[in-house]
Amino acid sequence: MLKNILKNHWPIFILALVISLLVVRPTLFAIYQSGWKNFNGVYPILNDDEEHYLAMSKRLYDGRTLGNVYLKEHQNDLPLMPDLAEWLIAKEAKALRLTVPATFFLNDFILPFLGVVLLYLLFVRITAEKKIAAGFSVFFYLLFLFSFGRPINPQFSFIFLVLSIILIWEIFFKDLSGRRLVCYNIFLGATFGMLLYVYPYYWTAVLVLYIVSLLAGVVVKKSFETIKYSSVFFITALIFGLPYFRSLAALAKNPFYNESLSRLGLLNIHWPGCYFNVLLIALTGLALLLCRRLIGTKQEFYFSLALLLAAWGLNWQNIITGKYLQFSSHYYQVTVFFSFLVLAIIFKNLRAALKNNGWVGLNKTDWLAIVFALAFLALLVYKQKEHLKIGFINNLPAEQLAELQEGGKTFDWLNQNTLPDSVIYFLGSDSQSNLISIYTRNNLYAQGYGAAYLLSDDELEDRWARQNIFKDKVDGDFILADQRSIWLNKFIDRYQNQVVRNKIIQALTGKKTAEPILVPPEYVARVLNKYNEIKKEDPRTALKKYELDYILLDTNDDKYRGLQDILGRYSFIVPVAQIGSNLIYKVN
Repeated sequence: MLKNILKNHWPIFILALVISLLVVRPTLFAIYQSGWKNFNGVYPILNDDEEHYLAMSKRLYDGRTLGNVYLKEHQNDLPLMPDLAEWLIAKEAKALRLTVPATFFLNDFILPFLGVVLLYLLFVRITAEKKIAAGFSVFFYLLFLFSFGRPINPQFSFIFLVLSIILIWEIFFKDLSGRRLVCYNIFLGATFGMLLYVYPYYWTAVLVLYIVSLLAGVVVKKSFETIKYSSVFFITALIFGLPYFRSLAALAKNPFYNESLSRLGLLNIHWPGCYFNVLLIALTGLALLLCRRLIGTKQEFYFSLALLLAAWGLNWQNIITGKYLQFSSHYYQVTVFFSFLVLAIIFKNLRAALKNNGWVGLNKTDWLAIVFALAFLALLVYKQKEHLKIGFINNLPAEQLAELQEGGKTFDWLNQNTLPDSVIYFLGSDSQSNLISIYTRNNLYAQGYGAAYLLSDDELEDRWARQNIFKDKVDGDFILADQRSIWLNKFIDRYQNQVVRNKIIQALTGKKTAEPILVPPEYVARVLNKYNEIKKEDPRTALKKYELDYILLDTNDDKYRGLQDILGRYSFIVPVAQIGSNLIYKVN
């Protein structure tokens, strides 16, 4: 069977290899720039949130809990986010005897390769056209090349999403026997159950598409048989999801649960958004309806409708539920993916019509459908132009790469000379702060990603104020500029939504609306007041409110220039090592 697949579908394996090489190229280029002899095992961070995924996986690799990856006092708290993917990658690293960053680097090659091949198989199952399947699979990965360099989500989780869509197509739009329906629903329930612990934007996409396809399947098959067998899916999904729901119930009892969710970007809002996503759905839907007469089977047409309805429902579900997590952005890729499946069906049937009747066989509505389909693709390429540029030219400056490798010597010292779970008060760039949790077993005194865990806004504000006590120019503007380091996504998503809402109101009414406030003044005042009160304290008293063992100062950082002399005045802060530009102090 494998020999037959390789013989008939060999081009996709070559194309998947090319995509994998493109994804891994920036890291390879960075190591090459550093010089193979100078590479000290510190890999460049090239994508957003990559450092957080690495830190979580490293924590699990070390056999520690995932209550809070950064803050020692909270390391045994309930984890706010599921960690299945990070746990699997930690196990992979152990099995391969690699470091966690090296395993992520390896997965930059392996997972996109698997993803392209699996996506191709989905398009082949639906269209039975190898060229169309290869074209759409590769084009999709190229459009999101930068995104697929991002570990865990979507690099890992997308594979499970594609597998789920294959199973939904087979269950509702193919003629399967009862036994196969049971097996496929069990398999889908297990796959969905895996996604529950990996990525909310994908498991919600699978659930909504399953429900819509369940109704579409009744129309296509003129039978309620699939509804009967759907209970197998829901029971399997429930069994797999029991630990997830038990964890949610326990989290909900915590007094800081709601404000922790708000820092992850949960919005309580009924106002519709995601207008670009909905525009893409509309363009695809118009193309589908205009060339309806060309769609060869009911299965293809109703599956296309199910995909578009599911995408629309995902983007605008908050109109009913009033809940949205990180407004609009995270369903964009799912929307494009579902629309691509519909466009592949349209192109397959257009190609068949051209083969049979030539160009003269197309009527005005068919041509209009082609226009809408091409408009969709042109709009998408325009929207992705910056990501495409970054995807192909995602390189770090040589001096930054050299700095990373130099930092590796500091991490080696910390690993050899400090106890596991020692707490470091880091004074330097955020990028270096992120690396401490990846390359050592140490905790941090304060860290921006620490807000992604279960604790109070009050403590985060207090830690931030204490983290900045050696700065003299902390005012309201400084707090606003650094607000994500305190509250993560608590305000930014709400602000962006309000900006879009104001533009729509202004377009409809002609009245100019006031610029929305990013952070409510009372929050800024609260943090500033905490900072001013802490500044009055003796530094030893101020710092020791939370556990602290070492101070790490980057003397090259302009923000902390001259701080070396100030720290030298305190007897409880003792210098123990200097590694390049990094000074390490023991706090007694």
